[in-house]
Amino acid sequence: MNYQQFQALCDSTTQGQLTLLDRRFNSLLISLSFARKLNANSVALEAEEVVSQRALLEVERRRQDERDRALASQRYQQKAASAELHERIFNLIRDSIAQPEQLRARVLDISDDAINLIDNLYTRAVSIRKLEEYTPNLPWLEEDLIRAVNLPPFADSKDTKRVKVTSVRNAMGFIGSEDLGILVPAYTMQYLLPNSIEPFNLLSQKIWEHALGTANTAQVLAELDGDMNPSMAFIMGMFHGLGKGALARLYTQCFDDIKRNLLQELRQAGRSVSYNALLQLGPSELYLRNFMLHFSHQYTAKLFASMNFRFIPFQAVYEDFAKAKNVNELNGLARNLYQAQRYSQFRMMYSANFATAEDGKTLCKDAGLQLPALDVLRGVNLKRLRLRRGAAADPNR
Repeated sequence: MNYQQFQALCDSTTQGQLTLLDRRFNSLLISLSFARKLNANSVALEAEEVVSQRALLEVERRRQDERDRALASQRYQQKAASAELHERIFNLIRDSIAQPEQLRARVLDISDDAINLIDNLYTRAVSIRKLEEYTPNLPWLEEDLIRAVNLPPFADSKDTKRVKVTSVRNAMGFIGSEDLGILVPAYTMQYLLPNSIEPFNLLSQKIWEHALGTANTAQVLAELDGDMNPSMAFIMGMFHGLGKGALARLYTQCFDDIKRNLLQELRQAGRSVSYNALLQLGPSELYLRNFMLHFSHQYTAKLFASMNFRFIPFQAVYEDFAKAKNVNELNGLARNLYQAQRYSQFRMMYSANFATAEDGKTLCKDAGLQLPALDVLRGVNLKRLRLRRGAAADPNR
């Protein structure tokens, strides 16, 4: 796909209700205010309201006309400058999919120790001693696990005589391998998502909310299925949105670099009008939304294909998920993931008043979710980790 094809796809208003809901959802991930500014098709920002001229005097009308023409010219120049800039960014983002190792090095801080720890959590009869071997270079994880084991559901806040756990070995032993299979992926996902991706300050939090909701939903659906490993379904749901975080970070990183290079070219070419227009541009919510819509699942698949997981089928599941056009093309963990992320998407949109009950029916029908499963999911708190010892609150980001 080239840039012109990408733009035509993003600008299309004839792709159906599911596409519209996906556009709304990804807009909501960026920010509520941005989602509210979009037009009915979620394609472009609404033009600012034009001031009424009925009560203006003739002289004032002429001045207003001049201001309107100047504003229109300014918008035109900025739109052209933005298109020139974002075509270069698009090419970089598209090409980076084929270079996952470089992408990991630039936008993710996931070490081999973190990969090996997560992978070994899913081996049979893994020992706590073996898992502990990978934690010395993961101080953030040690801190999170020690904090978790001293809070409910592991610790009784009313028990004043309980000794506080201070070592990661004791923490991991007390938590147990089953609940570590939930906590470690959750803490890792939080670590990989920065607290803020300037200027999209709420995006990381929203990606995390969707990841947690999807992971919990996938876990419940696997339990209802009976033949699927709930912990494996959970981890697939937890990391499926990592491509969005990587993509957003790459976009903000390369925006300034490419803009700076383009400004230099425009100055040398004497294109002062285009130079001044480009100078005023900042990272675009709309372009980021469109990049996430069309590339994030591919990013997730390629990132995990570049990691050396031996016991968790990330690559196969995420590649199938990224390529599938509907749930009927999937089975097993990939189908479970498709259903879980659709349900979590609806719950997030509905709670923000960006989806109706009818929209929910559309999304659940697309996911192939049946009433018995939906009846169970309605009672699930998607914002709390579901551990063997009981529910744990969403870890604060």
